[in-house]
Amino acid sequence: MKFGKLPIELLDTVNFDLPEDHTDTSDMLTPSTKKTTVYFGCTGWGNKDWIGHLYPTGTKAKDFLANYGKQFQSVELNTTHYRIPTAEMVVRWADTVPDGFTFSPKIYQGISHWDRLKETRGGTVRFCDAISHFEDKLGPSFLQMHPTFKPDSFEALKTYLEKWPSGFPLALELRDPMWYTDQDNADRLFEQLRSHKCIPIITDTAGHRDLVHMRLSSKNAMIRFVGNQLHSSDYTRIDQWVDRIGKWSQNGLESCWFFMHQHEELHSPMLIRYMSQKLLEKFDVNVQVPIMAEEQGSLF
Repeated sequence: MKFGKLPIELLDTVNFDLPEDHTDTSDMLTPSTKKTTVYFGCTGWGNKDWIGHLYPTGTKAKDFLANYGKQFQSVELNTTHYRIPTAEMVVRWADTVPDGFTFSPKIYQGISHWDRLKETRGGTVRFCDAISHFEDKLGPSFLQMHPTFKPDSFEALKTYLEKWPSGFPLALELRDPMWYTDQDNADRLFEQLRSHKCIPIITDTAGHRDLVHMRLSSKNAMIRFVGNQLHSSDYTRIDQWVDRIGKWSQNGLESCWFFMHQHEELHSPMLIRYMSQKLLEKFDVNVQVPIMAEEQGSLF
């Protein structure tokens, strides 16, 4: 993901500290003995560079998803942003991964980027009809708006959320910082998100610290983390997220989808392994730790 990318020489000038939780987050969460499930994933399963690292040497492309499903609990399904899948494709994907795995399909760009949520009922129905075939392996669908989608389009967003079909979990990424930095914009946005049980995505990337809003609308969270090729800050940032998610888990967070991005995706599984191990060491959560191909501990 190129959004928010900075030159490597500028990374040491960025304050990567996570902000304090918004008061909505504190009010939303209450202590619970139920374990939080953390669903880690990447942006797809088709990376050939993972052969010999995440996938066993010699793995064929047709077996990538099956091997991916053994290592992670979720995937940010970007292919659906470019094409609404057929029911047959969705059934094949769902049948390839184990129980407990969830797909988070990105909503088709014709809805989010081209039509900007206006006059999109037909496309939304087709999209939801297709992803319904994931059945119990369907996680939150991922509505990513164009960076130029601004708060003056609030009514279009409100109407879309009101008409979004029930039974399909939804998460929303807004990239213009005025949605969060202006209090009036943020308050009316989160009123809608709470009302429609929509998850506000927290986007943690170097060039847009204003999108790390730390404001939940329910007991579910989704984080999109963009690393910087295993720069030292990647690990200190992950350490902070371990502590924050651990705190949320102790206060009743039910589910957290955490999608790892790198500008070159070779390194994403390594960071997920690091983070999932840290979570298990420090907190009582449900999480799967990926095992790299052939136990290649030298990768870490």
